[in-house]
Amino acid sequence: MPRAAVKSARPPPRRHPIRVVIAESSRAIREFLAATLAAEDTVQLVDTCSDCGALQSALRARSTDVVITDVRMPPSPRDDGIRIARRLRDTDPRVGVVLLGQYAEPAYLLSVLESGAGRGYLLKERLSEKGELVNAVKTVAAGGIVVDPEVANSLIQARALAATSPLPRLDRAERELLALIAGGKSDAAIAAALAVDERVVTKRLKAIFEKLGLHEPDDARRRAEHVLSYLGEEGG
Repeated sequence: MPRAAVKSARPPPRRHPIRVVIAESSRAIREFLAATLAAEDTVQLVDTCSDCGALQSALRARSTDVVITDVRMPPSPRDDGIRIARRLRDTDPRVGVVLLGQYAEPAYLLSVLESGAGRGYLLKERLSEKGELVNAVKTVAAGGIVVDPEVANSLIQARALAATSPLPRLDRAERELLALIAGGKSDAAIAAALAVDERVVTKRLKAIFEKLGLHEPDDARRRAEHVLSYLGEEGG
């Protein structure tokens, strides 16, 4: 199955470019991100930062739609990127956040859901794949969710180990589909990625939700939130 990053419903037309602030301690990655966004006319890079202090100053000084930030930012080696996303949920919930991580860490994935709508979590290794970063920016700017499929798969595998979990009822293909659902991908986007008819995807997804005993929301973002919440509870 292709490891394409996930995308929710198509964003509505915007009156101005998506204003983005980048926060990344690595100069090389910072410059790569800036160059990637510079090639996209629907995105406007308004600032770049190398630490949390600079990011907080930029957010106070600049009108921002989306923040792209490393999970771990100086001066602390911990999860300051996630802390910033949570703070924005309370101070400026309209600002979307794309978190960048080095590893497929399920705890970070769940933090995407906890820190509000308009959130994304991508592995840094995916940044070189054409269009993935820009797609993530557009999706979170529209209030959607983006989760790297590899990260979602790690969460599913961890939750499947619970003794009472119904996840073992799913075969390998169904678990891969569940990862795409958790990432916010719509039926149409899944069908395009798998080169199958959308009606086939809809039928398969219905079967997955029935096996797990879950209600299936119609909206891709709410469906992703529902699945992520369920997987988090499975691990509780």
